[in-house]
Amino acid sequence: MTPILAHTTMKILALDLGKFKTVACIYQRNPDTGDVHEFTTVDTLRTEFTTLIRRYRADVLVFETSTAAGWLADLCDELEQPFLVA
Repeated sequence: MTPILAHTTMKILALDLGKFKTVACIYQRNPDTGDVHEFTTVDTLRTEFTTLIRRYRADVLVFETSTAAGWLADLCDELEQPFLVA
């Protein structure tokens, strides 16, 4: 049985939150042309995250629970960015 998402194009922005720096992975799932990913590092600041969210316009943003998770969730709500917290 083929998973439902096997034929779905999707862009995911995943953040590994750190106290001062955050690693972002932009993952573009495309079953027709192949999956593509890119990594970048940014300062753990609201302005940096706002720029990332607006630049990549991901279908979903994924991040871990941490001390920054609360204000990041609020930022996602403000920018109407769907998100999941692990």
